[in-house]
Amino acid sequence: MSKKNCFDCNNHFEENEGKMLILNNGDKLIWHFYCFACLKNWSIRALKAKGLSDEEIQKTTYKNKITK
Repeated sequence: MSKKNCFDCNNHFEENEGKMLILNNGDKLIWHFYCFACLKNWSIRALKAKGLSDEEIQKTTYKNKITK
C-alpha cells in the first residue's frame, strides 16, 4: 500500500489507516485523504456546530463507531 498525507494533520499514513473524501470546492470536486483520528475530530466539530451537547456527541460517536 502507498503512504498518504492526512490533509488535516499532515502526518503520513498507510491507505488503510484513513479514508479518501470527495469535497466540493465551488465548481470542482477535490479528493483529500484523512486519517481516522482526524475524521473523528472533524465529525465531533460538526456535531458541536449543530448544537449537540457533549453527552449527545459521545452517544452518537460511540453508536456509529469511527474505527479502523
